[in-house]
Amino acid sequence: MNEGEGATRAEPEYNSGLSEAPATGVECDHPALSPTRVLILCAVALVGAMWAGSVPAYEERAPEPTADYPTLAAARDSVGAMIERVVRATASRGGKPIRLSRERSRFQYWYARGDSVDAWTFRLVVTDASECPLAPLERAFGAAGWTAHHAYMADGPDGSAMGFVSQHHFCVVEGRWDGGDDSDSTYVPDPGCEILVICVPRRMDDVPR
Repeated sequence: MNEGEGATRAEPEYNSGLSEAPATGVECDHPALSPTRVLILCAVALVGAMWAGSVPAYEERAPEPTADYPTLAAARDSVGAMIERVVRATASRGGKPIRLSRERSRFQYWYARGDSVDAWTFRLVVTDASECPLAPLERAFGAAGWTAHHAYMADGPDGSAMGFVSQHHFCVVEGRWDGGDDSDSTYVPDPGCEILVICVPRRMDDVPR
C-alpha cells in the first residue's frame, strides 16, 4: 500500500540491545550496587527482554471443519459408514473380526453446562492382539473434513480420547484397554481394546473456561 492510501500496520522493531538499553527497571548506574552486581543484573534483564520480544504468544487453534450435516441422524450415518470402512480395512490385515454395534445413548459435555443430551454411540471391540484402530479413525475423521477438538485430547496407559467437530456436530473417540500393572513385572495385560465413538450436536461453549 502506498503512503497516503490508508492506515498502515507498523512492523515490530527489533532491538538488539547494543545501542540502546531496554526498559528493564534496573538502573545500571545505581550507586548502591557494586559494578559486578550491576553488570550481572543488567545482563539478566537484557536477555529476558530480548526473549520476551522474540517469542510470540501461542494459542492452539484448529482450522474450521468443512464437514457439515443437516441433522444428527445424517452425521450418524456418515460416521457409521466411515467406521465400517475402517473396520473392514483393519480386519483385512488378519486377526479376529472386530465387533461393531450402534446404540442410542446419553452424553455429558466435558465443559458446556447443562444436562446430558441424546447421542449415538458406536462400539468397536477388538478381542485379540490385532491393531486397535484409533489411528485409522483419526485419519478417517480428518479425511472427511472434521477437525480436532483439542480440549478433548487425553492419553494414558489404559486409554485415550480424541475429539472431532464438524460445522454442527461433535464426536468423541474413547479407547480403552488393559494398560498392565507397573508394580507387577509378571502381569500380562489382556489383549484387545474397546473403542466408543459418541456423536452429539456441537456446542460452541463446550470449551475450557
